[in-house]
Amino acid sequence: MDRIDIFLPVAEIDYKKLSDKVPEGTDTSKNIRDRVLKAREAQAKRFEGKRINTNSEMSAKDLEKFALLGEKEKNLLNSAATRMGLSPRAYHRIIKLARTIADLDGSEQIKDKHLAEALGYREKKN
Repeated sequence: MDRIDIFLPVAEIDYKKLSDKVPEGTDTSKNIRDRVLKAREAQAKRFEGKRINTNSEMSAKDLEKFALLGEKEKNLLNSAATRMGLSPRAYHRIIKLARTIADLDGSEQIKDKHLAEALGYREKKN
């Protein structure tokens, strides 16, 4: 299961609300598409001339160069890794996912909020 990056429970759809007006401030498909395209551009620039194209393709060595964590972020991830019993593979995949979340947020640095979101996508043990 540590090969799956995102576990996301999806609530049942209230079909009556599908015909309601979309609330103000809700991301539109166009806004989401624009964010994804900008994130992909950031990755293309980051990996220009490299053998990789996306964050998911980074090796552990690449993470040291392209996905540096500050002390606060390292402490958060290490604490969560201990608490959640993460494998090394899962640990690195969380960093890659946090890098992508940071790209979608338009952030050059991985922040604690990006790591927290990535950690939130891990499967919850019962």
